[in-house]
Amino acid sequence: MSDPLTTHADADYSDKRYLVISGDCHAGPPLPGFAPYLDPAYRDDFSAYCRARPNAEAAAAALQGDFEMIAKGLEAFMRMQGASEEAAHSFSSRASRLTAGLFDSKIRNECLDEEGIAAEVIYTDGFIDNHPPYTDLMASSDTSRMIGSQGWSHELRIAGARAYNRWLAEFCGESPERRAGAVLLPPAADVDAVVTEMQIARAEGLRGGFLVPPLGDGLPGYHDPHYDPIWSAAVDLGAPIAVHGGNGRAADAFHTYGTEEPLASVFHFTECGFFDRRPLWFFIWGGVLERFPELRLVFAEGLAHWVPQELQRLDEMYDMWNLQMLRDQLSLRPSEYWQRNCAITATFISRAEAEMRHEIHVPNLLWGSDYPHPEGTWPYTEHCLQHAFWGVPEIETRSILGTSAADLYGFDSDALQPLVERIGPMPATVARRPGQPPADYLGMGMR
Repeated sequence: MSDPLTTHADADYSDKRYLVISGDCHAGPPLPGFAPYLDPAYRDDFSAYCRARPNAEAAAAALQGDFEMIAKGLEAFMRMQGASEEAAHSFSSRASRLTAGLFDSKIRNECLDEEGIAAEVIYTDGFIDNHPPYTDLMASSDTSRMIGSQGWSHELRIAGARAYNRWLAEFCGESPERRAGAVLLPPAADVDAVVTEMQIARAEGLRGGFLVPPLGDGLPGYHDPHYDPIWSAAVDLGAPIAVHGGNGRAADAFHTYGTEEPLASVFHFTECGFFDRRPLWFFIWGGVLERFPELRLVFAEGLAHWVPQELQRLDEMYDMWNLQMLRDQLSLRPSEYWQRNCAITATFISRAEAEMRHEIHVPNLLWGSDYPHPEGTWPYTEHCLQHAFWGVPEIETRSILGTSAADLYGFDSDALQPLVERIGPMPATVARRPGQPPADYLGMGMR
């Protein structure tokens, strides 16, 4: 049900500032910055790997604080993708802060302070050639060939995940009350090695959940008991399993689309919606959430508008006369598993998604800024919040913006309170109907 388009009075809202936690942010140094975190046996190979990258020179310069090539590259890329000259130039002019914020704690905290964001869950990145070693989200300059096309050895992918997690643990440790890092897991060909990495990373302070290990390499789907030690470890370690932006894709799903850019990217991003939600089917129909009732499953940066329709569809399937085998094996309906086990970080939440909050289930709905990506809310988070939440009751806005994420990820709200009192947005401000969006805003936070 849509909210009535009514005006509000400031007196209807408290003077207690919102605790804002972004359930979806990104960090990582330019690729050469991972070198000290790799085990010594892999560093020579990694140096050659870095030098072979198309943007090797820009990445090396950025690591030393020279962001000029990054800014020029961003502006050219945005113009090529259709941004206006003004918008592309405006965003690229902020490139030094954007890039530095990916790996410089002081600048990052300053940027988040300006946006009213007190804490964050941090995922891997790849925006400026700062992806974790040997992951290659876009494996070459031909972006119609996606992840998996390079075929890195399992040994290198484990080493790369370990290096990234070491870096992230150190980075989160620089502001531990504000940062919850999501652990990167390698493919689960060796389940014991994956569980060991989970235990090490959690002991090092990473509490932002565990990214589902990539599929492929002849491995079964997530429903298979092969993965049960991983789900069991997540429960024991007190952190959720996370699906972020399609990282649950199967390697054999990636292929050349047989067309040139930009159409290949359109196909790719259209398909992402399918892969973003596919783990839900594995975890429900495959009985994972039945076998592990305390497991939490989080979907991040996958939008949230699909949830009500998908839950209705799955419930209808559950009730079909010829699917008694599901009812015999599963004690709950899909929508009940969703309420008990799942959460979704509605990155750059839309107004329509905010109006769906009851169908999605308010306690299961988190907010994400996608800092510092151009499609996210930075640097116009206040305007984006007003766009989504004007007129929404304070108690529900407070849950979506922060308190549910604090509970899920174990943020210490008391420790964050002095920061919230300094930077947190006022409820009456967020509840105001916004004006015209900034002319140079490129993101999806005002859709």
